[in-house]
Amino acid sequence: MKKVLIVYYTQTGQAKQALDATLKPFEDNKNYQLDYLLVKPKNAFPYPWSYTQFFDAFPETVHGIPCELEPLSIDTSINYDLVVIVYQPWFLSICVPISSFYKLLKLNNY
Repeated sequence: MKKVLIVYYTQTGQAKQALDATLKPFEDNKNYQLDYLLVKPKNAFPYPWSYTQFFDAFPETVHGIPCELEPLSIDTSINYDLVVIVYQPWFLSICVPISSFYKLLKLNNY
């Protein structure tokens, strides 16, 4: 059995809908184990954003300044065959929650 970890962040739920539609054939196939990990910031980003909130997120996004995340529930003893990371770009950059996730992995030597 192939093990797949899907790490994702969605602000509106649309990314999760697209993800579910894309991975539907794999969920129906018993040869794959799909594990989902939702990356959630401790302080949720608003939607819809006000004008000020939108531009206030720009520096952190572009410079990769992390936000604090909710504790992650991932079994690090599992050796995944594939890791899929799903997010929407902000300001032509990786969104803050996912870049924070990357930094957390780096800090913990994963």
